[in-house]
Amino acid sequence: MRALKILYLNLSFYAAFLAVSGLVIPAMTAGVILISALRGKRVLMRNFRNAIIVYGKVVTRLGYPLVTFEFQNRTGIDDLAKGGPYLFICNHRSSSDPFLVSVLPVNCELVQVVNQWPFRLPVLGFFATLAGYLNVNAMPFERFRDDCMKLLAERVSIVFFPEGTRSGGTHMNQFHSSAFKLFLEGSTPIIPMCISGNEDMPHKGTLKLLPGRVRIRLLPPLMPADFGPEANAYKVKTAVRAMIERELGDLDAMGRDGAHAELHEAAR
Repeated sequence: MRALKILYLNLSFYAAFLAVSGLVIPAMTAGVILISALRGKRVLMRNFRNAIIVYGKVVTRLGYPLVTFEFQNRTGIDDLAKGGPYLFICNHRSSSDPFLVSVLPVNCELVQVVNQWPFRLPVLGFFATLAGYLNVNAMPFERFRDDCMKLLAERVSIVFFPEGTRSGGTHMNQFHSSAFKLFLEGSTPIIPMCISGNEDMPHKGTLKLLPGRVRIRLLPPLMPADFGPEANAYKVKTAVRAMIERELGDLDAMGRDGAHAELHEAAR
């Protein structure tokens, strides 16, 4: 039965993904350009960023009911789209992580900091470029910092995956420091974003999807003052990583309990 579920999930998801992408991306591109034509580059980029979130919301629902989502907003902020900007710090288990950022509300304008490979993807790389996504490997830190500061001044939030590359499992790699240097130089709050359950959606090195429940939890915002007067990038990244790791332990335990309950129910 499980093998049939996996086969169905992969066939149905990828067929729907190709169909939706073939229809939605051209329509979305034409719509964004038409709406923005008379309002300048700044509006064009904002609309592309919002369109990417909408596209992500559609794609992440294509696996239902074999892939489901639970979003927990523990920031204490009722409307993230009206606040900000923020620095979202996410763990990185799977290539699906950038799509899962779509749990954030539309009009929560943001860009992602990514490695080179997303820019090489057909169509999606074009969108990432138009949306002003940042290739952290293609620029010195000084330029990276200046570009980030400009985005934050425009009230654009930035999403970081400070592990740099996906872990492929439930463990976390060490964090790089760029996001935390930026955090200490400004006054933009960090919001930790914990993603659990998608390590097999797909598993690293494959396109194979497994059924499951993805849990995403936003933690309360953090400011430099929360880390004391002697705060430095190493101290902050170590503390934030420990917070995320602790929350992931809780989320992963919820996933294991749910899996055990499902197996028990199936055996009855």
